[in-house]
Amino acid sequence: MEPNIANPNSNDSPKEPEMENKQTNPEPNVFPDIVNPNDLPKEPEIEKKIAPNNDVNSSSDHKSVNTQNLNNSINSHPKIDHEDKTIHIPSKNHTTSMQIYQPKNQCEPHKNIVLLKTHKTGSSTLQNILYRFGDVRGLSFVLPAVDVYMGNPAYFHPKFVLQTPGGYNILANHARFHKENMARIMPANTKYISILRYPPKQFESMFSYYSFNNRYHTSLEGFASRAQELYDKHEGGNPRHSGLNPVLYDLGLHKNDLATPGKIDDYIKFIEDSFDLILIAEYLKESLILLKELMCWDMEEIVYFSSNKRDNSLVKEIPKQTEKQLLTWHAGDFKLYLHFNRTLHRQIEEYGVQRMQTEVKILNKMIDDLSEDCLQGTKSVSELGGKTVIKRYVLKPNAKNKRTCARMTYPAYDYLMMLKQKQKLRRPGLSGQKKRNL
Repeated sequence: MEPNIANPNSNDSPKEPEMENKQTNPEPNVFPDIVNPNDLPKEPEIEKKIAPNNDVNSSSDHKSVNTQNLNNSINSHPKIDHEDKTIHIPSKNHTTSMQIYQPKNQCEPHKNIVLLKTHKTGSSTLQNILYRFGDVRGLSFVLPAVDVYMGNPAYFHPKFVLQTPGGYNILANHARFHKENMARIMPANTKYISILRYPPKQFESMFSYYSFNNRYHTSLEGFASRAQELYDKHEGGNPRHSGLNPVLYDLGLHKNDLATPGKIDDYIKFIEDSFDLILIAEYLKESLILLKELMCWDMEEIVYFSSNKRDNSLVKEIPKQTEKQLLTWHAGDFKLYLHFNRTLHRQIEEYGVQRMQTEVKILNKMIDDLSEDCLQGTKSVSELGGKTVIKRYVLKPNAKNKRTCARMTYPAYDYLMMLKQKQKLRRPGLSGQKKRNL
């Protein structure tokens, strides 16, 4: 069932979030130190540059990116494999507004958090971590009143929320970011986090999962080769999933600004000022350890099994030409990714490289132990009315009654429904008998 979606252009729909009017110095137009751990200890090249502003294609509002430089960047893209590898930290004198490290004896476990879910970035894995954290502690969740979205494509608004007395601790369902409206219902000390993924991989996953071939009447390769034409022809007024810079769209950038470089630069600064941590999918374990530190949590809180992964048969290898075309088309998401990839590496450096290596090994061991204890294997199941196939975990017979194993493997929708039922217990006007029946 589709949720009741407000018209983003109507008077009762939340307006675009206000950004502070600050003078900003945009990030230099260079590729980041994105490092493949298998290439270490060789220093990465950082002189490869995106084409300057005078290379903007006059037929569209998108930056044109030098093909050779894109090829160099693609070849240095990180692999998601951190087992016993050294993490290289770039030696740059950058500063960041996101400060992570706190000595444990000076902090208390933090309970109030917003996860701004972005599509096909690994955010369902983060959602499961936050669901479990709040579930075992009886915390209160901001949950959608209808379906699984809170307004999208409209901006988040409290009217889209299942009303629960007593306030809220955790928001971890899909909603387009609106800073002021989220602050209306979340405590003042709430931490804000989100996650990014390398844009061509993110878009390939979204294109497949949401059957964009039906929207654009072509394949991923066909779309990449004629992106502007097909976007203009088929995108429609206010999509739930944008075909241009979809992550910036999730993060709240207005559709009319998705192709405007200056607006994108300003919004990246706004995101940096508004969020406490941006995780990077290609460095998920390192990112989670920084999350643990930010929240003053224990390692047990961030152990995970990957959630909502497509069946391997549906994962496409992206041709190099298509990858370059997608980087050009999603130039805003690419710039966002580059900026926060750099930020993550600076945060790792502040945290301590050796300390991070040690904790990643500990986290790997804990995941392996839980996998051995809980999991018998996986099975393929269809979703979205048979339009896609994803993997679900199969628990060992003796693990089905272990709450940790069960919580770590609940499908996101099933877990959401359980949390909704639990929160109905807090609603006034329910008799004791009705509460027992929920």
